[in-house]
Amino acid sequence: MSLVLKDEPLEGVCRLTLNRPAKRNALTTELRESVAEAVGEAAADGGVRVILLTGAGGHFCAGGDLASLEGMGAADGRRRIQSGHRLQRLIMDCAKPVVAAVEGYAMGAGAGLAMAADTVVMDADTTIGFPFLKVGLGPDFATSYILPRRVGLQLARQALLRARNFKGEEAVRLGFGDELADTGHVQEKALEICEQYREAAPLALELTKRQLASAPQSLDAALEMEATMQALCFESAEFAEGVAAFKEKRKPRFR
Repeated sequence: MSLVLKDEPLEGVCRLTLNRPAKRNALTTELRESVAEAVGEAAADGGVRVILLTGAGGHFCAGGDLASLEGMGAADGRRRIQSGHRLQRLIMDCAKPVVAAVEGYAMGAGAGLAMAADTVVMDADTTIGFPFLKVGLGPDFATSYILPRRVGLQLARQALLRARNFKGEEAVRLGFGDELADTGHVQEKALEICEQYREAAPLALELTKRQLASAPQSLDAALEMEATMQALCFESAEFAEGVAAFKEKRKPRFR
């Protein structure tokens, strides 16, 4: 059985589905490495415009598989965590937009995996939670980096130190997620967002992601980066197409 299912629900959209439904897609070393490989391949594929992450069986990801963690020593634990960091870097550094369709549970490392995406879609039945301390662990999967940037330091502190869970509507309101789908329609909403991303100018989108990833930085550094990135856009075919489409009163057709 493949640990990651790959399909193309829309042209240019690569959907990667974590496939351990009996374990709510809990992360083992093999699953983490399979997801990293699949994300890397999709990122390098010129035919892919958007990556969509989701989970099989009605749940996104229950976090780390505790059965695979028992008896783990410091050296093995460090290697395991670093393999998770590799996956998160692939997602966060990806030049293409990444959407997470989060149904059911997204817990611990699963929450970190979801929040690494550019857009996180949930519904009222989604639960995102941070139970690390309940099992005697600290946050991993870059959660200590991502969470304060998503929801602010104080809310991140409350989520992690109190091992809190958040249901979909509250989670989106507070910033753990971005879009609240109608109940049972997370996949459909996620595909709508993928379609929006698919129609965007790829170079401009990539450069914008790069600018946002570099924040926070000094004003001087931000302005210099803006000037450099915008200069690249000005001489691109995308900008020429955007201007032509505006003049002709039509939607741009970015390649």
